[in-house]
Amino acid sequence: MAKEKLKTFSFYVPDLIKEHKKEMDKNYDVSNSEEVKCPECNWETERLTTQAKDRKEALKRILNGEGLCDECYVTMIGDME
Repeated sequence: MAKEKLKTFSFYVPDLIKEHKKEMDKNYDVSNSEEVKCPECNWETERLTTQAKDRKEALKRILNGEGLCDECYVTMIGDME
């Protein structure tokens, strides 16, 4: 059985905070209504990125605290190669 390839998904933080405030407050340091702190580097970001099979799974991962800022995400991908 072939392993399903993961895709990259990126989400805009203000939209996530607006639609999923409870989960965002629980799993991220929400600095304001526009940005959160990346769990890896602790820098404020307005975009969170993750890998998943589809957008629904990606949103679930983001809401569970598995999102990274773009810089940390790129570093993670580079380390995997």
